[in-house]
Amino acid sequence: MTFFYQMGLFQVRQIPIEFVGSRDLPQVVGTPGAADELERRLQKLVQPFVDKKVWEVNLNNLRASIIKDEWVKDVYISRMLPSRIKVLVEPQKPVLVLVSPKKEFLPISEDGSLMSALPAGRAPDVPILRGKQYLLNKEMRLSAVQFVSRLPQEGALKSSNVSEMAWVKDRGFQLFLIHPRVEVLLGGDDLELKTSRVNQVLKYLELHRLKGYEVDASFSKKVLVRLRSAP
Repeated sequence: MTFFYQMGLFQVRQIPIEFVGSRDLPQVVGTPGAADELERRLQKLVQPFVDKKVWEVNLNNLRASIIKDEWVKDVYISRMLPSRIKVLVEPQKPVLVLVSPKKEFLPISEDGSLMSALPAGRAPDVPILRGKQYLLNKEMRLSAVQFVSRLPQEGALKSSNVSEMAWVKDRGFQLFLIHPRVEVLLGGDDLELKTSRVNQVLKYLELHRLKGYEVDASFSKKVLVRLRSAP
């Protein structure tokens, strides 16, 4: 045992970091560049724990060091003899990106928290949220996050087909779709029923090759479509 100890068999030479859903990591955190930057930041955080004996590494302190990064949602750490520390990181998954009055791109996490501003080119590929009221009101941000999370998995109203959204006074949630390029008003209540109605209307418009530029479902019992006057 003394021989192996002197040879450094139990010494932690490095602490590799793995990510939950690593294949999707660039999409989750924004871009490949943003993913690389996150990994570099985390590697710096674990460096003080390198070159220790495997049993000398305080796993609670290591976890606390990593999870303080705002892009880390959770950390799973295990000790693997003779000399490995396994770190598995679950990154935060932004649901929306808020554009502030200063034109900053602020990711919003699943719990409605605001994260630090990112350059436009590194923002996650999620719907953009507009409205200065969201900047200071976490409850409103959480409401927007919950709304997006409940959008249909299929059809024109799926979240990946929403480019922007906002809250319009007296008319509720306003969405701008990518394909077709349509503005949708949904109101503020019975959203599941209204999104179902809008999906049916959009299918009808596509089937009949009609170009709608606004679909208003903010009414309680009807959906109003305003068509383009020119092709």
